[in-house]
Parts: sequence; C-alpha cells; structure tokens
Amino acid sequence: MKLLIDTCNVLHRTGVLPPDMAGIDEESLADLIRGSRYRNHKSILVCDGNPRNLSGNLRGHSKGMIQFKFSGQAQSADTLILDLVSASNSPKRLVVVSSDREIQVLARRRRCQIIDADRFLAQLTHDHQSRSGTGKHVRTPRDLPEREVDEWINQFGIDEDTAALPRGGNLEHTEKIIEEQAQRTRPPDEPATEKSGTPSEDQPQDWTSKINEAEALLDSEDDDEQGR
Repeated sequence: MKLLIDTCNVLHRTGVLPPDMAGIDEESLADLIRGSRYRNHKSILVCDGNPRNLSGNLRGHSKGMIQFKFSGQAQSADTLILDLVSASNSPKRLVVVSSDREIQVLARRRRCQIIDADRFLAQLTHDHQSRSGTGKHVRTPRDLPEREVDEWINQFGIDEDTAALPRGGNLEHTEKIIEEQAQRTRPPDEPATEKSGTPSEDQPQDWTSKINEAEALLDSEDDDEQGR
C-alpha cells in the first residue's frame, strides 16, 4: 500500500491537531507518519514549489519510507497529484490523502482508497499520543491476587458476606445478603419480618400478643365452668 499525500491540504487543516501539535511543517508531518500506523508503508508527500524553499533535511527528497515530490514552479501540487493518480499502475493499492474535491473525484473514479485530510490528521494525533503516553486512556481495574484480597479483608474486619457484594451497587444482591444474615442471627422462635409494610389478616404482625389473648380467653372460660 502506498500513500499519496496532498501535503499542503493536510497542513492547512485547522481545528484537528491539539494546541501542542498545531502549526507543524512538512518535516514534522513526516515525523508523525514515521511514528504512526503508516510507518511501514511508503508515503509520498507532494509539495508545492522547489526543495530549496523547505528545510535542509527535506532537500534530499526522501528519507526511509518517506519520499517528497515537488511540483516546481510550472505547475501546482494538485496538478502533480492528479497526474500521479492517473498514471498509477495499481490504483487500488494507492491511498490518496486529501480533502480536495477534484482530487477525490479522480481518485474515486480510479478506485483508489481515499482518506480525508482531517481524518488522516486525527489518526496521526491518536498514534502520536498513544506512543508518547499523553493520550487519555480509560483505566481498567486491576484484579488483586487472592492473598492480597485476604489481607485487606482481615485488616478492615470485613466479613465474607460483605466482601462478596459486587461493585457497582447491586441492590438486589445486597438485600439478599442482608436477609440471609438476618435469618442466621434471628432467634428460632422469632418469625421473619414481612417485606410488605402492611400485614394481612392471615399473617398478623404481632403473633405474641395474639397468643396471649387466646390463652387469657381460655383461662376465663375455665373459671366460668368452675364457678358453675
């Protein structure tokens, strides 16, 4: 795969690069490409004018997988790109990087791959930040070794049921754990508390008082029979 880059078009895009990367030149663009996902692909940076108008490092026209082509004074860089696209022997393996409408139309007609200049810059920025460690990455939780977990549990006095509670506030699971704990600590003769706030007639809220009333009624009936 070969990249054919509309250098001037890419360098003049605004609002894509972060402030610390804004205002890059041809040499800086080449450095970004060398450190990106495209570093193993040949990249041709098409520039306006002559090499002497650029920095000394670019006057050699090529450096590694990066090659510079200059349009000269007789034509523009866009015209040179159009000529290169038209003359390509393997257009399907050619990636044209430009937001210029005329260049995109010809590249699409020749079935080249097209990358918009803004998208290309965004890719270079992402790769640069990932490589330098300045990108914003989502921190994933680290699973602690079982021995370290046991040490924290013992240090803070956490019981097994509490340690088993899931992260993220699963209330349904939490209520289940609390109910199981209550059942283990409840006296054998104490009934379970209904979750509903209003007890039904078949399930009185105070069984002890009901039993006491029944016993008192039986005692009074026995006293009446003895009095007869």
